[in-house]
This record gives sequence, C-alpha cells and structure tokens, in this order.
Amino acid sequence: MSLPLRRVVARLRPHRRHYSTSKRLSSTSIPDAAALDSVSPIFTQTPPLWVRFAWPLIIGNALILGSAIDITWNHWATLVKDLEAVAEKNRQNAAAAAAVEAKCNEAQSDIPAGSSSTFVQVDTTKDQSSTSIMEPSSSTPVAPPSTTNADAPKPSRWEIRPTWQRSIFCGVYVIGWAFSTAYLLKYRQTYVTRLKFFRGPTSSNMPSSPPPPPLPAKPTTNSTAAALTPEAGSQDNRFIHIETASHPKGITIPLRKVSMYDGRNETELVIRSNSGSITKSRWRWNRTGREYWFMSLSGALVDGTRYTQVESARDKILQAWFGEVEGKKKKKRGGKKNSRILS
Repeated sequence: MSLPLRRVVARLRPHRRHYSTSKRLSSTSIPDAAALDSVSPIFTQTPPLWVRFAWPLIIGNALILGSAIDITWNHWATLVKDLEAVAEKNRQNAAAAAAVEAKCNEAQSDIPAGSSSTFVQVDTTKDQSSTSIMEPSSSTPVAPPSTTNADAPKPSRWEIRPTWQRSIFCGVYVIGWAFSTAYLLKYRQTYVTRLKFFRGPTSSNMPSSPPPPPLPAKPTTNSTAAALTPEAGSQDNRFIHIETASHPKGITIPLRKVSMYDGRNETELVIRSNSGSITKSRWRWNRTGREYWFMSLSGALVDGTRYTQVESARDKILQAWFGEVEGKKKKKRGGKKNSRILS
C-alpha cells in the first residue's frame, strides 16, 4: 500500500470507528423481551382486512396479471380492411366478364347471313328426348360468370396487433402490478398496530462490577422497563416500541431519534425518524429504510380505552409522548398536514 493511501485510510478509520460507535446502541440500554412484554401498550389498532390479507391479494393480482398478459399477447387482434385484395378480386371478375362477352360477340359474328335464325336445343333425359326452338335476340344481356361464396372477396379480417403494441400493454400491466404490490407491502410495514412507551436504565445506574445479591422483592415497578410517565426523566432515557402489521415483534427506538407529526387529517399521527432512516444493528427489528410510521386513531384502543372522539385519543397519545403537562399544550402547527408537533 502506498504512503498517500495509508494516510487516507488512517484518517478515515477514526471517523469510521466513531460513526459506528455513535450509531450502535448498547444492548444494556434495551430491556429484554420479558420486561418489554410487561409494559402495557398505549396504542392498539386492528389493521383493515386488505392490510392483513395483503399477500393473498398480491397473489390474486399476479394470477389476473398472467391472464391479462396471455390474452393481450396471443389474442389481441384488430379488424383490418383488405382493400387491395378486394380491388384485385374485382379486377379479375371484370376481366372474366369481358372475356365471356367477347366470345359471345365473336360467335354471333361467325353466323352466315342467309342461314336459319333458329337454334335447336336438345334436352335428353333417361326416358325421352325433346327439342325446343330458341330464337336468339340481340337485346338479351350476357350474364357474367357467377362467383361462389368461397370465391367472394372478404372486405375485412382479424389480425394480431403489432409486437410493439402488445409489448407496451403487457409492460403497463406488469408496472401496475409492481406498484400495487409495493404500496401494499409499504402500507403493511408502516401501519402501526401497537405502540409502547418505556424508559431504560441510565448509564449512571449501570453497575461496572457484578451486581450484589438481590434484595427481597418490593412492590415497585420494573427498573428495566417501566411505563413512561411525565417524570420519566430526559429523552435520552426514553424509548418507544413500535409494532407494525408486517412485523409483530416490532422495533425499539430511543425517543430522541424520532418526532411526532400530524397526519393527512385529524385521524392520523405520523412518527418520523430524525436521521432519515433507522439502521441500528442491535435493535430488535434489524431492518433499514423505515423513515416513518403512521397511526390511525379511528377506532383505536388508547391506554385501554376506545374513545369516540379522535381528539381525545390524540391528546392522550401526546400526553404519553411529551408528558401530561406539555402534552396538553401541543396543538397542530397551522392546521397543515404533515406538520411537526414541536417538542
């Protein structure tokens, strides 16, 4: 390795180590599963049917997509008027009629002037023969040759459309299915079903040596995961646990890493990440790219109560987020959607 490259690597390593250390959350700051289950949720919501059965809908849409592509690619035809074939057939019929008329005229011109002007037509049958005399007339028109239904020209026919048209429509089908699938999966991943508030142990309370034998049990709350109260301390010690429709185990996030926003209307609240995406490696839900989660307040169970008015449920969640005193002061900023509820 050359000297300039070594200098660059040496300069980047401390920053990289500091970045990874700052992004990593100590496992001792997060309670275990048993302690987390003891915390009662502040918000519980049942997702709609199309969210719970998103995968059957996606599979059904895929089957419909395959049928639509098959019909479009193999059977999508258009009615074509074959004018050239019709004109060619008409020219052939006209030429045949002209030839027959010319032969008739030639036959009439070959008859001598003094000869008899009668023709004898003999109709021979099985039992008897009879003769009939027909007098030709110059005014009798010559019928053109008859054409059968098989020889009749067809003015139009069905033809499969060009490949580029069928490809465009099949591509539109696939793109529409992909967007609908992405929307359903995104909705499942961001639809909050349960929300818990709790606080973890502070770094000052963490023992540096093995803890002494436990004292007799006292009727106190669990120090590892206690329900969030207005006296819970600074935000550095507060956590929220978010469970979604697609991830029932949920994700644990420090409260300082997220903010509360107003949704599209008064029935929604949105939790957004302050850093843009959640990438902590030691959290329970080890996934990346979730920038927001939204909560539907209509018919939700908030702190064990199902409120008939959405405003009451919203105020209860804000009090749990900011504290009882500060939560009552939080209002929508300008009444606009997606506006941040300042802390």
